[in-house]
Amino acid sequence: MRRSTCPRRPVRLASKLVPDAAFCVGGSFCAPVRDGWADLLLNIFSPMAEAEFARMLRPGGHLVYAVPTARHLFGLKEILYDCPYENEVRQTEYDGFAFVKAVESTAVITLEGQSVQDCSP
Repeated sequence: MRRSTCPRRPVRLASKLVPDAAFCVGGSFCAPVRDGWADLLLNIFSPMAEAEFARMLRPGGHLVYAVPTARHLFGLKEILYDCPYENEVRQTEYDGFAFVKAVESTAVITLEGQSVQDCSP
């Protein structure tokens, strides 16, 4: 099966399956929504698009920005790399946004199956 790299194809297919819904293609730096559209934005592991996020949020809205911890995907790195490394962790201020709270979330996911075993050293 050949995979399409064009983001518009899945949207065209979805619009055929659900003709009464509205679909669009956008991105963090150019979202197809009006100014002040969102009460809450959630950005998980994507680049920070300060101006676009500020444009989309209504006054008093909130942005939840999830960034990788130092050991994010470390178990996978141990399998894939000769010298696994920790991610750089830093506090960054973003213009137009006030820091409220940091919450560290950790979880361990165990992958199983032959494809994972084949990668073991």
